[in-house]
Amino acid sequence: MKKTIEARKMYFSKRRFGLFKKASELCILCAVEAAIFIFGNPCVDTTINKLRPGMPDSRLSQGTQADHEATMDALNKEYAAVLEKLKAEEKCGEELEQINKAFQGPRWLVSPVEELSLDELLMKEKFLDDLHLKIQKRMEEFQGQTSTSSSTTTISPPATNPHRGGPVSKGE
Repeated sequence: MKKTIEARKMYFSKRRFGLFKKASELCILCAVEAAIFIFGNPCVDTTINKLRPGMPDSRLSQGTQADHEATMDALNKEYAAVLEKLKAEEKCGEELEQINKAFQGPRWLVSPVEELSLDELLMKEKFLDDLHLKIQKRMEEFQGQTSTSSSTTTISPPATNPHRGGPVSKGE
C-alpha cells in the first residue's frame, strides 16, 4: 500500500508539472492569463479562501499582475516603435519605386523588342530615328569644330538603311 501512495504522489507531481507547463505555453502564445486549480486538500473552501482578494496570499497575485502590466506596456511600446519603423520603410520603398519608374522610361523604350506590340515598335523606331538624327547633328558639330582646329580627325556618320532611310541595324 505504501508503494501505491508513493506512486500516486509521483504520478500527481509529474502530471501537475505538465499541466502548469501547458498552461504557461497557452498564456504566452495567446497573451492571456490562466488559472489552474488542483485540489489535493479535501476541503475546497480552504483553497478558495487562499485566492480571495484582501487575504494575505493575494498580494502575490497583485504583484504578478503589476509585473504583467509592466511587461505588456513595454511590449506595446516596442510594438509601436517597430510598427513606426515598418511604416517608414514602406514609405521609403514607395519613394524608391517611384524613382525607379522615373528612370526607366516608357515600357516600349526599356522592354526587349520581342515583348512589344506593333504600335510600341513603331514608337520605338521613331524615337531611335530621332535619336540617330540628333547624334548625327552633334557629330557634325564636332566635325565642324575639329576642321577649324589643327586636328584633321574625321568622324563619318553610320550608314543608313536604304529601305527606311534610317540607320542600318546589324540584323539586316
